[in-house]
Amino acid sequence: MLHLSFDSLIADTNTAFNQENTQRSLAIAQGHLTVAEFEGILQQLYQQGYVLVRLQDLVQVQEDGSLKELMLPQGKKPLIISQQNVSYSLDTYGQGLPTKLIVDDAGNIVSQAIDNNGVTITGAYDVVTCLNAFVQSHPDFSHEGAKGIIGISGADGVLGYRTDASFATSEGNKHH
Repeated sequence: MLHLSFDSLIADTNTAFNQENTQRSLAIAQGHLTVAEFEGILQQLYQQGYVLVRLQDLVQVQEDGSLKELMLPQGKKPLIISQQNVSYSLDTYGQGLPTKLIVDDAGNIVSQAIDNNGVTITGAYDVVTCLNAFVQSHPDFSHEGAKGIIGISGADGVLGYRTDASFATSEGNKHH
């Protein structure tokens, strides 16, 4: 079984790799992948026969106390993908990384980011949303509807939403 864990992806490479952006080294130093790099990894995993499984599918206990064997289609290998720290840290704000997850008008979960011009953009710009888009295009990449796992630290909020009252009351606070 393979488990891969990722940080937030770089949504806007123009901002992340802008020579004038003095904070850009933080995003690069932390090992963030671009959306295109992550999509390439997903394609390679798909071609190598990996399929997303639920963590609980790996540890189902039978009545006799033994573990139930996970039955995958022939040639498929189990895969778990997780995204860590899905709080969208204030430390990376303005570096080309997503800022939050939102639900769009069609009811889909999409990433929100701020581009190089300060414009809010939405789409598949992070692990969760890129993985959802990939599974939609390749349904056989998901065993019985399995998706990724998200890790929420809550340090700067949850899913990009600031939960501390001090963020809501600060005059001109860009992080609310």
